[in-house]
Amino acid sequence: MTAAAPADHGLDVLPVRAEEVWDDVTLRFTRTPLRPGQAVLPEDAVWVERFRRIGAAKARQWNMPGLIGDLQVLVSELVTNALQHGTGSQVAIRYVVADGRVLVAVDDGSPGAAQVRQAGEEDETGRGMFLVDALATTWGVSEDGTTTWFSLTDEGGSR
Repeated sequence: MTAAAPADHGLDVLPVRAEEVWDDVTLRFTRTPLRPGQAVLPEDAVWVERFRRIGAAKARQWNMPGLIGDLQVLVSELVTNALQHGTGSQVAIRYVVADGRVLVAVDDGSPGAAQVRQAGEEDETGRGMFLVDALATTWGVSEDGTTTWFSLTDEGGSR
């Protein structure tokens, strides 16, 4: 894992002005390339939990504990999507704490834009972006499709 410049690797799509930012960190890891239909490897899957914990730590650090549950669910969904569907050699995640909001962007290097879809009752997958749409204050996808982002607003948190 390496730290990167805040606006590195297509992660500069977040709807936030520089003067609003309290904290900004970007992390990335090199993923194992997968063949079509191949399951995510355990050495890559561990990053989902690691990034969940980092997000929770950021929310606690900036006195926004009410966001932790939703933040962890949404980070899990975006990072899992990046691992399962992304084709880039790296996955990057950016956490920004800004003016009572937590914003997260995940870049998988793949031009296929994330979309909300309707999963059938028997489907075991396909609900990730539905959860993002339901829980996030706002969310979106970069014009090139490589980065999916969301924001959560904390009504009671303070700096």
